[in-house]
Order: sequence, then structure tokens, then C-alpha cells
Amino acid sequence: SRGFLELGVRPADAVQIQLPNRREFLLCVLALERIGAVVNPVAPIFRSNEVTVMSELAKPVAVVTVDAFRNFELAAMHVDLRESCPWVQNVIVVPSDLDKPADGPADTLAWADLLATGQNSALTDHALDLVRPTPNDVAEIIFTSGTTGQPKGVMHTHNTLNAATDRWLERIAPDCSVFHMASTLAHQTGYLYGIRTAITVGGRVVYQEVWDPAEFAELIETHGIEASMGATPFLADLMAIDGLADRDLSSFKAFVCAGATIPLPVLEQARETLPCTVMPGWGMTEMGLATSGRRDDAFEKLATDGTSFDGSEVRVVDEGGSPVPAGEEGDLQYRGSLVFVGYAQGRELTESCWRDGWFDSGDRAIMDA
Repeated sequence: SRGFLELGVRPADAVQIQLPNRREFLLCVLALERIGAVVNPVAPIFRSNEVTVMSELAKPVAVVTVDAFRNFELAAMHVDLRESCPWVQNVIVVPSDLDKPADGPADTLAWADLLATGQNSALTDHALDLVRPTPNDVAEIIFTSGTTGQPKGVMHTHNTLNAATDRWLERIAPDCSVFHMASTLAHQTGYLYGIRTAITVGGRVVYQEVWDPAEFAELIETHGIEASMGATPFLADLMAIDGLADRDLSSFKAFVCAGATIPLPVLEQARETLPCTVMPGWGMTEMGLATSGRRDDAFEKLATDGTSFDGSEVRVVDEGGSPVPAGEEGDLQYRGSLVFVGYAQGRELTESCWRDGWFDSGDRAIMDA
């Protein structure tokens, strides 16, 4: 935190984090939230065009990235982008291999130097307290995938993020303290359930930079992983590895599948071969996981996307905004404690997505009785 303050980062300033899944991401979140700054996560797969659009909206004063990932030089890209993104005052570079620290490109700051700046700072604890945020301050600007147009900058507060994390822990992992994440930490799934869950319960989290189901099975054995969340194909991949029956996966209690419907045969196979309860879920960047199954649901209910969480509501309406009868398809709407506070694009876009106090998801759904 002191290192960022010494660089000039102040409350409400955005700091862009474009890192793969590694502990420095989590450390940055802790440090930036402590001083009231706004975390702007960006997936490491994004390149100049996408990053420029996001940067123009979030206006980050600093970027934390890695020298290279998957043979692409991310740090050099951000140096090149500074001409078109002059608001970026510092590019901080984490080495790909911490055992072999490498200097980043010219005009960048090494991660080790950021840490040293903080350690040598004369700023007191009282100085940190002076910039401490309030629960309703914006803590995150995260961008949607933009599959239906330009990505939208979704703004969350500490309260909305904590609500999403707390509800997930209560329903999915009430007895868990060892988590896993292979989805990128720069998407809301990874950010909420790969960073904030472990922080909230004071637990541990195990990251994979690149998804590998055999490695995942090994990590469950080694670390006693208890809960994870990912795309539906992750589940099929895990069950397809060689020697699955010989693995000790007994610690694994809960796996949430979101992003696509779970085929019933996959659920049946999981029930027979895995110790965890597989729960479906539906969500959006705007509220994280918004509905899910429960660990004690009847098996046939696992073919649905479950129910909303405590403190939130979901409904299905017709074109006029009136709720439709059970079994009838309509527009899916959501409201409650998990919902974001607005888009970085401004009030007009934000208000266009609300009807009668409900957030209009843009998805279609059917609710049963």
C-alpha cells in the first residue's frame, strides 16, 4: 500500500492489473483496497486494441503487468500504449519467474522496486488510515467480454463485492477454507471466487495459470482443495484424465459450473466418480454468480441454474415488464445486494438497463413453480 501511495496513487484512482493467475494479483488487490484505490482487472489475453478501449474508460494511473505471458511481451505492449494512454504514470512489471528476476523494458518499474519503495516509506499507519475507503466507495472497474458490442465498465463497491462473496461462501462453501481457481482472476469469477473468498475466510487459494485437469487432480491431492468454480468443460476434462480412480480427491467438496448448461450425463458421471457436489450457476459481471444450486438439492434440480441468493431476487417478465407464469419463457431480471452500482460509460447506459427497479440481464429464462 505504501509503495503505491509513494508512486502517487490516491483514493478513487484506478490501477489496471493485467496479470496471469498468481499471488501478486491478490497482493495488489489487498494493497489497493487498503488505500481506497480502484482495481481494474484486465485479462492477460487482451491486446492493444482492447486494452486501449478499457484504459480510456477507467483512466488507470498505473498498470501492474508481467514481462511476458504465453510468449507475448505484455510489459512492452504497455510501454507502447503510454503514448495513447498518457494518464498511465507508472508501468510496474512482475517477472515471469520470481527466482530469475528480469529487468522490464525501459521506463518501467520492477515489482521488487515497488516493494522496496513501500518498505522504505516514511508513511505511517495514520497516513494509511486517512485514505481508508468507506464500504460504499467504488472498489472495482471490470469490463464485460463485449460479445454483443463494446465492453462495458462495470463498477462495484466494497459492499457489493462482499455481498457476492459472502453469499457464495454461505451456500457453496460454508465449511471450506482451501480454494482453487483456474479461470482468469481478471474475470469476475476469478476475482470474486479466486481472490476474495480466501481473503474473507482467512483461507488458502491455489492458482493455475493455464488449465490442466491432470495438474488440477494433483493439486487437490497435494493441497486438500475443497471448493472451486469454473466453466462446464472443466468438469468433463477432470473426469476424462487417466487414473482418476486412483487419485485421492476426498477433500474436494464443491464445484460450481457456470457459463453453459451441464449435460445430464456429465452430472450423472460426476455423481458416480467425484466426491464433490456439482452445482450449476448463472451470473454476470454485473453481480457475479447470481443464482446457483445448493449442495442438498435433489439431483434433478441440478439440471437447472438454481435459485437466487439471500438478499437478492430474480424474476421472469414479459415485454411489458409483468411477471410471467411458471413454465413460460421471458426476460430475466435481477435485483438485490449483489448488483453493481453503474457503468463507467455513465448514467445513460446504466439507466437503460433497469426497469422498475430491476436490472434487465438481457437473458431469457424459464422459472418453475
